Amino acid sequence: MGHNMNMTKSSSKIIKNSITVLSIFAVLIVLYNLAAFLIFKGVFVRDDFERTAEHEVKFYAGQENYDLHLSDLNYIESLSLPEIEVNTADGLNLKALLWEADSGCRGSVILMHGHYSSPLREFAGIARFLHDADYNVILPFQRSHGKSQGKYITFGLKERYDVREWILKINELYGQDLPLFLYGISMGSSTVTYAAALDLPPNLRGVIADCGYTEPYEILYWTMTHTYHLWQGLSELLLKGVNFYCRHLADFDLKGYSGWEALNKTYLPFLFITGTEDKTVPHEMTVSLFFHYKQIYPDSARLFVAEGAPHAVSYMIEKEKYKSEVLAFIKKYGS
Repeated sequence: MGHNMNMTKSSSKIIKNSITVLSIFAVLIVLYNLAAFLIFKGVFVRDDFERTAEHEVKFYAGQENYDLHLSDLNYIESLSLPEIEVNTADGLNLKALLWEADSGCRGSVILMHGHYSSPLREFAGIARFLHDADYNVILPFQRSHGKSQGKYITFGLKERYDVREWILKINELYGQDLPLFLYGISMGSSTVTYAAALDLPPNLRGVIADCGYTEPYEILYWTMTHTYHLWQGLSELLLKGVNFYCRHLADFDLKGYSGWEALNKTYLPFLFITGTEDKTVPHEMTVSLFFHYKQIYPDSARLFVAEGAPHAVSYMIEKEKYKSEVLAFIKKYGS
């Protein structure tokens, strides 16, 4: 009898311990999935928030640069530019601002902005000097941003096909004899790089890729390990969960495409741009893409490095050199 009672107590203890372990395991699974979903929601789901002036002063690397940006922004907004639109294969309506050249049009440039940003936030000054140089300037709102429809942001994987729609739209307006260029900053840079590998019209003459990342997975992993200083193993584990939501909710894979793959499939001239103080997309990513492409087409790859420039504002830091590089590139390949 005593022996049976001891066995009963022992079994009861084992069951209790097992329940405790399973409960802890279940809580950890819930926390893991919650963390992965919150990262997915914070990065890939539309959020039309407004930034404070203090944030923007920091983004533009100082009050003086921010004031110059506001001057360009206010001027362009005062023009009340017309809008054009395209419809995507997955049913979204996308909008863009159209700033036509005043006279003697040399070509058209499509400007693709970055993540949680807008066309004039990143391109006001650039759009102005391109227009002054007699180019049509097209300023799309990327899917799931601003005036364009969409719920999910896919870091260039679906956006690359949107670029093709914009190219076809511009050719519908101006014909295929007018030279055309793609130009992107940050996520927009990766978007136009990925798009360059698609079957595109022959009047597309070149791509300007400013501070783009190599691959969605790579930039998220870098951000987790370098910006937030997470353990590498934890970052990899979390990204597996994030990618689960990317695949099942937004229909794309974080490793679904890369800049290297795109550059292997294109022939277009590229001007790569980066800043040495970029803490959002490390300049090494741009440099690696440049050297990769230079091995394929030595004469079609050019790199401009803006010393001391943080993310996405190389133009503000090295304005005259930046303008010179961009204009020389589009004049060389647009003639």
